[in-house]
Amino acid sequence: FNKLIVELQQYLPDLGKHLAIDSKAVKSVAKKSGKCKRNDGKADNRGEHDADYGVKKKYGTKEDGTAWEKLTSWFGFKLHLIVDSVYELPLAFDVQKASTSDMTNLLPLLGSLAEKHPDIVEGCETLSADKGYDSGQNNSELFDRYGVKPVIDIRCMRKEDKTFLFDPSKPDNVVYNEKGQV
Repeated sequence: FNKLIVELQQYLPDLGKHLAIDSKAVKSVAKKSGKCKRNDGKADNRGEHDADYGVKKKYGTKEDGTAWEKLTSWFGFKLHLIVDSVYELPLAFDVQKASTSDMTNLLPLLGSLAEKHPDIVEGCETLSADKGYDSGQNNSELFDRYGVKPVIDIRCMRKEDKTFLFDPSKPDNVVYNEKGQV
């Protein structure tokens, strides 16, 4: 894999200029450890010892203003992948248990890429990700340590609506939401 990346760099000198990261659920076809039974009906130790359960939440608001939420769960693993977003080529990957947080995998995976291919990370300008990777540490490390501009969607952390009406008689009555909108 790493030899192919080095070879690709010869033909694509701007490889890694714009990176993206995401994860993908990988379901296990095996049963959970200890759940298998032999022909005589006794349980044995066959099964998937390294996998566990993962849950992905999606939520939003419909056009009519009602909230919706969708939960997806699986038993298995999660593949974390950094790709060149222009050429759509993988540059780094890691397979973890399904329950691992996306947020905590960005910096170790980028560090692994920097260790194996420092020239790619040094030439990187942007790294795109969905809100599963949004954290202050990820954003500051990307920018301060690697000089990479994070392009990561912001997670909505507010539990209730904090919107206020603007009162012209009180000029300090202006607020910004988490997206930076007035």
